[in-house]
Formats: sequence, C-alpha cells, structure tokens
Amino acid sequence: MTRRELLWAGVLGLLLLPRGVRAQDPAPGPSGAAPAPPADSSARAEWFRSLTPEQRDELRRRFRRFRALPPEQQQGLSQRLRRWNRLTPEQRERARLRWQGFRKLPPDERQRILRNERHWRDLPPKERRRMRQRFERWRKLSPDERQRLRRRSGRSAPPGGNGRR
Repeated sequence: MTRRELLWAGVLGLLLLPRGVRAQDPAPGPSGAAPAPPADSSARAEWFRSLTPEQRDELRRRFRRFRALPPEQQQGLSQRLRRWNRLTPEQRERARLRWQGFRKLPPDERQRILRNERHWRDLPPKERRRMRQRFERWRKLSPDERQRLRRRSGRSAPPGGNGRR
C-alpha cells in the first residue's frame, strides 16, 4: 500500500469499517468504537499492521470503492469525514443513536423526513432563520400556551413545523 493509500485508509477506517471489523486493540472508547487511526504516518502504518488480514482486506476493498467514486462524491465524503472527526465523542454517540433510530422507522416515515430535510436545505437562509426563530419562540411557551395557540389556529403542531422533534 502506498503512503497516500495508507493515509486514506486511516481516514476511511474511522467511519467505514463496521465495529466488528475494526481492530480490537487498543480497547474501545466509551462509545464502543475503536479509536481512530493515528495521524502520524509511522504510527498509522503500525496500526494497519495490527489489523487482521481480513480487516486489512476489508479496508482495501473500501478504499478501492472510495477511489472509484466520482471526484465530487469523494470530495463530499471527505468533507463529511472531516466534520465527523471534529465532533466530540458525545456528539458522535448522539449521531449514531439518531441514525439507528432513523433506520428503524418505517420507509414512508424515513422518506417524509428526507423530503422535509431537502425542503429545509433548499430554503433561503433568511427563511430558515425566520423559521428557527419561530420554533425557538414555540419551545419557550408553556404547554398551556402551546395548547391555546393550537386551538386558536386549528393546528396540532408548532407554527412552521410538524410537532415532531
């Protein structure tokens, strides 16, 4: 494996290897996941050598799949990996739990959430800011105040939302 491939293997190893395929030594952190491959190239090479042959093969397969992606998808995945690496362990655990919860939803509910997310992402920043402000005002209301507003407007959800968190 070239030095560049080894670097990418380390980066991709953090997210793309299932827990059962990750190296078992050193001991897993609080979330149950093995720590990320080291940033130092010599330590990363040692980490790679510590993997079982099956783990190395799986890492190589995933690296080849990554390299086969179009450049824009590689760039997007790299950006997501960098964002993920900036998260604290607690934030990562929350994200994992939310993802697990999302995957357990019925397909139609997942599609509804994805549709709403796309709609949100497509809104102009000014409109998103306005909706966030409305939602924050809604969250600060007491349950009685929320109920009064619902009755008055004939809605069962917060203004601009669907009532779900």
